[in-house]
Amino acid sequence: MRAPAAALLLALLLSPSQASADHGKEVCLASGASGSPLHRCFLDGKWEVEQSVDAKALRPWAERWFPVGSAHVGWTASGEKRTTRVKSHDFDGDLDVPIVEFDTSVALVSSDPLDLRVAPPAPGALSARERSSLDAEAQRLWARAIKSRSPDEPVDHRCDLGEPKVLGVPGTPGLRTVFFPVSFGRDQDTRGSFFFLIDRAGKITFGRFGHVEWSPGARADEVAKFVPLFFFHLGADPTTYLLAEYSEAWESWGRVAVIDPARARVVSF
Repeated sequence: MRAPAAALLLALLLSPSQASADHGKEVCLASGASGSPLHRCFLDGKWEVEQSVDAKALRPWAERWFPVGSAHVGWTASGEKRTTRVKSHDFDGDLDVPIVEFDTSVALVSSDPLDLRVAPPAPGALSARERSSLDAEAQRLWARAIKSRSPDEPVDHRCDLGEPKVLGVPGTPGLRTVFFPVSFGRDQDTRGSFFFLIDRAGKITFGRFGHVEWSPGARADEVAKFVPLFFFHLGADPTTYLLAEYSEAWESWGRVAVIDPARARVVSF
């Protein structure tokens, strides 16, 4: 079964009285693969306050923002803009079955027109000192993560890091995202990874180990997988955002997250 709805969605059904109220157009977002809602809408140039709802709100959320047959704008994993249409809804909670199914392969879908502009990454590299610091932090996060691992599935006290993929955040000199593939165990499990933000001074401002099937008891603030997709801007907001694939530690799939790299925080997921 899919992970609990509250953990999986924390989603956003705003009542009509909470909607735009003539102050602007409210736009909600969904992941293109799983059709699940991101937990904040965009209104008047700002991300709305988080709204937590249970699984009963999924149907009205989908019917309000993404009704069957409706056409929407989406963006692929590489940031290409596409038109997509809602094929169907499914609210049974089965794993790998989209809540809202779209007819085009896209990573992110907008309920209404959205001024989203993709920004190419800046050049990015790591010094030897920064690489050493990231290696040490990765092992620290690994040691923390294995505490939540089931005793029936023990893992080694160290993991093997692959070659990092480093991207410079456009518009913020020196700020970079770093993605490390990971392998571990006798069978060389390669489904894990590390994601970091590192600033101009070499300070690590954000770090997370992630794995799609780590442990049902792992907390999302300790084990969560982020895979960078593309940078973008929204409207007149000068913030550079990062769209990333996102999954929690157990049976979480097809989701995306919006990250504000300069503030080292996850804006919506």
